[in-house]
Amino acid sequence: MALIACLAALLLLGGCAVIGGSVSVAPEEVGQGEVGMEVFSDPTGSTILMVPVFFGDAGPFQFVLDTGASRTVLEPGLVDELGLSRGSDAAGTGIGGGEFNASTVEVESWRVGDVALQPRTVVTTEIPSVPEPGPQFRGLLGSDVLAGFGTVQIDYDGQILTLQGQE
Repeated sequence: MALIACLAALLLLGGCAVIGGSVSVAPEEVGQGEVGMEVFSDPTGSTILMVPVFFGDAGPFQFVLDTGASRTVLEPGLVDELGLSRGSDAAGTGIGGGEFNASTVEVESWRVGDVALQPRTVVTTEIPSVPEPGPQFRGLLGSDVLAGFGTVQIDYDGQILTLQGQE
């Protein structure tokens, strides 16, 4: 039941539009390869996909792979832990129409698994957590990052995310 509640809260952030601040256009990503992921499901069929994200030498930090989120989101505690600077404030609207406050953050050196990612402007805002023993995560890896790859393949059974560069 906690997983369902978390998924509902993530849907409010998923597909979020951020107003104000700079928006990154999805550039061609610098890496490609396979990334191991964890698949969490509950008895109702709700599923969360988790991938390891590294910032410089720090990590891994578990992120929800959220193909429905238009922007990648980092929780404020992770931004502070990594010593990243917050940029401009932004207002956001989630898929359910709920509004939230956010700030932009510039991320320079990062990767998902061993796949290097381009520097990018992401968003920081509070992210709902899942009560234990559910999956714990520090952010959402959104379509703004995934769109930079030519092909994104999700193998649920093999628990592998395959990212291939632009053709």
